[in-house]
Amino acid sequence: MGMDKADTMDKSQDVPKSEEANEDYSETTPSADDMFVCNGMDHSIFVEISPTRLVRKFDSPIKKILKWFDFTITDYEGQKDHNEGSVCTLKLRTQEVKPHSVHKIHMGRDNDDKWMMLEVSAQSHIFYKDENTSEMVEIGGGFILGSGQGIIVTQRANGDRVVEQSMTDKWWRKSDPWVERTYNRSKNPHNKLEKGRNCSVCSG
Repeated sequence: MGMDKADTMDKSQDVPKSEEANEDYSETTPSADDMFVCNGMDHSIFVEISPTRLVRKFDSPIKKILKWFDFTITDYEGQKDHNEGSVCTLKLRTQEVKPHSVHKIHMGRDNDDKWMMLEVSAQSHIFYKDENTSEMVEIGGGFILGSGQGIIVTQRANGDRVVEQSMTDKWWRKSDPWVERTYNRSKNPHNKLEKGRNCSVCSG
């Protein structure tokens, strides 16, 4: 994650030719690339994810060879994935994250795990609604979220709103999404809540 603008370098040489038939999608489904946002503030925030390209993965050569030796398959042509290398674009999306909640941003399509992000990150913008003017106010200048990564949004005692990168899962363990990466501290707003008491903000 960073404050830099999204990479504008021309990647046309890396994009499959099938991108010429690019399609736009607004409906997303869970995937391994899903990102998440933790809202530790007492009001909702709104996360805008810029248009993101997905590509359909190619089967590994070994997997394809093994199919040739699978004598239970009689229709080899039907086993081919004719959409391999296809590219589509997830449209610009804005999603609300309720107070004291963790919200997943789905980056998949059609509940099919063969779709993956073409780039390793996506540009995001975070807003909140000003209680006096009802206008949307942006926090920071935009953040780059990597595949599978998350951010934590909190508010300091002086009123400053802060966005930090969350600790992410490793292959050997699961991580608490509320733990920020730099100092390994939990930003869960319920940490100081007395046992048996419900939160006055979210009733959690």
